[in-house]
Amino acid sequence: GNLIASPGMAGGCGPFATKIMLVRFDNDLEVLKSKQKPKRLRVAGSDGRFYDFLCKAEDKGDLRKDSRMMEIGALVSQMLQVHHESRRRNLQVQTYCVTILQEQYGLMEWVPNTKGMRPLVMDLWIERGINAQDWTRMMQDLKGAQGHEFFTSKCLKRYTPVLHEWFVRNAADPSDWLQKRNNFVRSQAVWSILGFVVGLGDRHGENILLSTMTGSVVHVDFDCLFGKGMKLDTPEVVPFRLTQNCVSPLGVCGVEGGYRRCCELTMSVFRKERRTIMSILHAFIADPFVGFTMNSQRREMMSLEQRAKQSSVAVNEVDKKLRGMVNVAAQTHGGGVVDGKEELVVEDRKDKRGSLRGVGKFKGKVLSVEGQVDELIRAATCTKNLSEMYIGWMPFL
Repeated sequence: GNLIASPGMAGGCGPFATKIMLVRFDNDLEVLKSKQKPKRLRVAGSDGRFYDFLCKAEDKGDLRKDSRMMEIGALVSQMLQVHHESRRRNLQVQTYCVTILQEQYGLMEWVPNTKGMRPLVMDLWIERGINAQDWTRMMQDLKGAQGHEFFTSKCLKRYTPVLHEWFVRNAADPSDWLQKRNNFVRSQAVWSILGFVVGLGDRHGENILLSTMTGSVVHVDFDCLFGKGMKLDTPEVVPFRLTQNCVSPLGVCGVEGGYRRCCELTMSVFRKERRTIMSILHAFIADPFVGFTMNSQRREMMSLEQRAKQSSVAVNEVDKKLRGMVNVAAQTHGGGVVDGKEELVVEDRKDKRGSLRGVGKFKGKVLSVEGQVDELIRAATCTKNLSEMYIGWMPFL
């Protein structure tokens, strides 16, 4: 048996409290169905336990981003435990260890007892007799001029929210249901605010996992950071995923209950700890070996001065968010009412070529914690914004 060092780090991100001797690899190897075909492998440790890992390769990404993001998550959890109100609600970020073997290759701790949000919802839709693959045929309709009308009148009505049923089915008793639901509300709120601050994108249903034991939310795949999603061919115009199946488990109050309060508490802690967060992020973003704001091919073509400028822009954007500014908004046409609420007026974002302009631009107003969280929630739930998202993101999920 070879001695393997703990793949964890200070802060409790790793599964090993001490160094474990590697006894053997399991004979079975599971190849997952996603695009990169990652492999799930199991190793037997000298302590008699089995440990699952995901062996992953990124053609265009950099797994060092995942490792750094877990460090940030551990730091955020420590900050939230320092402040009384967030500690009382046990607000935290569930992390997992990432061991980098090479820039594009690494081993990731397999978080046990988790399942993707998309498969969970799809299974419930199939039970209701809804063809879960119909969304592929709707793709062309959503690209048309009447995309918003089609999205609200057909997609949302056909694919009704069902995730709340999963919590009922997987609870042993009412108290267990309440605990799991509270864990979901609180963990989703923390990830929403953290995702907004670091510009986390690509939050499709496969990158958001639910713990079947606790109900907590676990995020994976952090290649799309610091506003990278807003620069895609189809820009991401929402700050985080808050689609109908993210709202339905929140209870009768929806976003107006514990979710909003936990978002405000998290943002309040972030603002109080702004200097600490900025110092950590500045060191991460300025790392010349990790392309947080661009892919590795583009990074290699840029000079050190250009890389430094890109890093400075990313740091400044995070600082603006921590000071109370937003770079997303709900849309209206000349100041009307959308989704039953009076929305922030935003000019038509379509230019002459039909592409979105002004996406990711800060509005110039410094808001209170409550005002900032309100703008983010409204932008995340705005049906006009959701109808403009890439169809593979499944905005109706």
